[in-house]
Amino acid sequence: MRVLSLFDGCAGARQALDNLDVDCKYYASELDKYAIEVALKNYPDIVQLGDVTKLNESNLPKDVDLMIAGFPCQSLSVAKRQKESGLEKGQSTLFWECVRVLNLVKPKYFILENVASMKNSDRDRISEVLGVEPVMINSALLTAQSRKRYYWVGKLNGGIYETVPIAQPEDRGIILHDILEDPNDHADRLKSYCITATYQRACPKDYFNHGQRQLIFLGGVGSKDWAKDGKKLSRNYPQGNRVYSSGGKSVTLSANGGGLGGKTGLYEVSQEKYNQLLLYYGRSEEGKKARKEHKQTTGKDGGDRSLKSREWCVKQDQSKSPCLTSSTDARILETQECVVRKLTPLECERLQGMRDSYSEGVSNTQRYKMIGNGFTIPVVEYLIKNSVLMV
Repeated sequence: MRVLSLFDGCAGARQALDNLDVDCKYYASELDKYAIEVALKNYPDIVQLGDVTKLNESNLPKDVDLMIAGFPCQSLSVAKRQKESGLEKGQSTLFWECVRVLNLVKPKYFILENVASMKNSDRDRISEVLGVEPVMINSALLTAQSRKRYYWVGKLNGGIYETVPIAQPEDRGIILHDILEDPNDHADRLKSYCITATYQRACPKDYFNHGQRQLIFLGGVGSKDWAKDGKKLSRNYPQGNRVYSSGGKSVTLSANGGGLGGKTGLYEVSQEKYNQLLLYYGRSEEGKKARKEHKQTTGKDGGDRSLKSREWCVKQDQSKSPCLTSSTDARILETQECVVRKLTPLECERLQGMRDSYSEGVSNTQRYKMIGNGFTIPVVEYLIKNSVLMV
């Protein structure tokens, strides 16, 4: 099979074909040097074609069986900037490069992927241009990650493309706890939040306030007041007392977020630290009133930011381990020592259906980026199996 992959990343589509035992000649268009390095480490025979905007009849392969592309979503997703909205501004204008190459190559099949959170008008525009209707598949059916994506699957018939009907895959019943490196670690939900390219910047505030960037709960070890100011912030602790995952694979996030203490030693996690009291710290009624009055007077958001404008409340939760949130949104009981950690790169690989350690060889920052940007491999396998391989 001759395959052309645009925006190839670290060659997740190639791994899907490999898992299906498909012998292929694989051509890839990608610019990220770290993703290319990982792709070639795993599959040295990939033919790298370079910048998609420079592809033309002279350097594109002939007689392509399948073209696959996950074109950039930055201008289409709910996280987009308004000035870069839709298909006419920003990174997602590269969709038109997909269309240009598709018309040049005329593959027998194509699979295009993008976020399901895009506007209906953008989805309908893409469908109109391709002549193919999408199917929405949540990766949660085949992995431990909740990740909704549209897939346009087209088949060439008489010179035009028609929609390949794709049924929903059966749920494999894989849950988040199944993919954790340490079975003693605790996940508070069945499926992980969607792993994005910016997962390396995961912090507790994202997780608790915005429902993003999955964190895993752990117990912790004792610490002391480094700055002598009585505050329970990670920057107040000496490096040797900032707590890491018991598995030693990834740093634990601290109360201040950002994974401080990255060069410290490792500490054993005590299961006895689980299910303790959580102390939440939020705006008081007095603070809400002051903020409202400030806005009415000045027309700007703000108001009293003193301690009196905040209040404390204690919550008992026996269903999950206690954990720190960001320093501006929570504090922790004097008697409680507990932490959360990010998913490790290996765990993120498992969420995307990659082989263990597939992305090794580059920094963790680059690993998180390429994993988050990549395909959910079992979904791509399913689509290929139920389209190209049905012949």
